[in-house]
Amino acid sequence: MSSDDLPSGSKWKSTDDETVTSARKVDRDVRAWLIVAGLALLAAVIFVVQNSNKVEMDFLFFGGSQPLWLVIVLSMVLGALFGQGIGLVRGRRKKS
Repeated sequence: MSSDDLPSGSKWKSTDDETVTSARKVDRDVRAWLIVAGLALLAAVIFVVQNSNKVEMDFLFFGGSQPLWLVIVLSMVLGALFGQGIGLVRGRRKKS
């Protein structure tokens, strides 16, 4: 028995339609995510190629000659971690 043989008000037919619609939405979401991830990867590769020259860096106990892209990425990661830490401290103070 196919879904076309069921009465028009059948819950099975609507469930099948909802499943197909849901699967298509997930497929669209995955496709969109892959496009965004691909563009981000392309931007990262361009960033690394354009900033591959060496720079002198001195930070606390670390120093030396590093690629500029590495210095920028590490600075961004440290800044994000620092910002998250401050957010956590503020969140705990508000709860107390």
